[in-house]
Amino acid sequence: MSGAQLSTNGCWTCKLRKKKCDKAFPTCEECNRLYIDCHHDAEKPNWMDGGTRQEGMTKRIRNQIRDNSHLRPVRGSGALHGGTSIPGPGSSTSFRAPHEVTNSINPCNPLDCTPDQGIASRLEAATRLSERVSHSTVTPSRPGIESADTVLAMFYLDRLLPFLFPFYNPSDAEGGKSWVLELMSSSSEVHHAILCQSTYFFALDRGTTSHDAVWEAVFARSKNAFAALVASLQATEPSPRNMVLAITSILQLQRFEIAIGNWTNWTAHLNAATALFRQLLSLSSSYNDSERNFSYGAAINALGPTLWVSSPEAIEVQSAEQAAFKFSSALLIFSDIIASTVSHCAPQLLDYHKSLLVDLTSREGRRPLVDLQPITGCKNDVLLAIGEIAALDAWKQECKRAGNLDITEVADRAARIKQSLQHHLTALEEDTQHVDGTSSSFLYTFAQYHFQWTYATTQQSSVIARVWGHAALLYLFVVVSGWQPASTDVRHHIGCIVEILRYRLSHPALLRLVAWPFCVAGCLAQPEMEDHFRSLFSLLQPPAFFETMRRALDIMEEVWHNREDIDRDIAACLKHRNDLILLV
Repeated sequence: MSGAQLSTNGCWTCKLRKKKCDKAFPTCEECNRLYIDCHHDAEKPNWMDGGTRQEGMTKRIRNQIRDNSHLRPVRGSGALHGGTSIPGPGSSTSFRAPHEVTNSINPCNPLDCTPDQGIASRLEAATRLSERVSHSTVTPSRPGIESADTVLAMFYLDRLLPFLFPFYNPSDAEGGKSWVLELMSSSSEVHHAILCQSTYFFALDRGTTSHDAVWEAVFARSKNAFAALVASLQATEPSPRNMVLAITSILQLQRFEIAIGNWTNWTAHLNAATALFRQLLSLSSSYNDSERNFSYGAAINALGPTLWVSSPEAIEVQSAEQAAFKFSSALLIFSDIIASTVSHCAPQLLDYHKSLLVDLTSREGRRPLVDLQPITGCKNDVLLAIGEIAALDAWKQECKRAGNLDITEVADRAARIKQSLQHHLTALEEDTQHVDGTSSSFLYTFAQYHFQWTYATTQQSSVIARVWGHAALLYLFVVVSGWQPASTDVRHHIGCIVEILRYRLSHPALLRLVAWPFCVAGCLAQPEMEDHFRSLFSLLQPPAFFETMRRALDIMEEVWHNREDIDRDIAACLKHRNDLILLV
């Protein structure tokens, strides 16, 4: 930016606070020290009106100073590269193993964080964490991508994001994946949460995860992410934007911890994100049970305004916050559905499923408000059915405890779910359409020849959805009829899953998208099928990139070793060695 575009007498923030400004750009020393917005506009901002707008901005800056107080380094503490301090060889800080990194900063015990009290528990624990972080030598940097972080940011966008979500390909008209880069530049909590993953996978890709310094760097990123998240959760008046940033950060941290094999905190993360999601919708609009879709739309609108590109022929593009909310909503609902299969509970967000996930394309010419396919590779219908089966299982367990179980009603509800799943499987087998959102532009066509993840096609999405569909029918069978691996129906669906995974997937890496179906089918497999599942896992190289698949195989091996134990179900299998395993 040229000097003519900047204020030549210091930043407007310092003028508002009546402080001396050193005129540094893009952030003056005073604003940098306090972690507050630094305004360098050449023209006088409209909020410098000497009236109510100026008073409002003064209050906002004061709140920023207060809320970001924990971000300022403790006097005497050192920092390297944007505030991240990594102990040297002579430091008293000992090396932490991967599973210890995030356990040591767990802000909430998952067993204490129920859906109803998730926010309260999270805030109470966050206060304790904030006190620890404020006395730590690790302090989160200001939002922005600097020095080595640039490499990690581009590694995430170019390599890691396509690997984790190969079907996530938002169109240019939606802004593509630019929201990730924008939020990494403007949001501390998103910045550090994403760089946690990027730092780990970058080291994994380079074969350096055995080095102590790598884990110290990962640990520092983790502490920074939680510190920034604490500040967001403790905001006196949480805004829709801050809540979306917190949800995005929490879910990114959840996925990071699962990637490194830590299964301790995912329940707490899920409960907190779910509570924030509900709170965001209730803040955005008042609604009744039949109008939840309107509250979701109100939340999207509250996260605007949309952007306008290529004036004068302007194209409207969703804001970074809107894109992040849509992405995180899908991630949250999917995690919630799979978590319900572990806990004998209905999905926490079950009451939102019909309004947000039902595909209205054929009837009203529009897609569902939340599309799970770009995140999971599986269309909404099958995952909706899994949520219904989990709800049926929870209801059945409750009736059994109360002594009033109606077997006829169980059969009726199961029959409706089975019919729906069979209908979807038939449709999926006939699905031969092309890639969703494919652009006809030259740039897109050219890029496809060089793009690493070209296997992510709609045909492959249908293949993956078929695997999920067969696994859902297995899950339904176990919920209704119990653990009967020798059943003809069970053997049929397992055979279908193995055949699809062996001969229909265009790339072995897509197996990571079917960790839950892979595990469900494997647990029910007969001895002669065991080697088929082992050989499928052996295709995943290097195995460290596929932690959920590795844990799925561990679960299966344990079930196979204890075949005589017939008193089991899917949830019991997924409770592995005292850990609840979320196969996402």
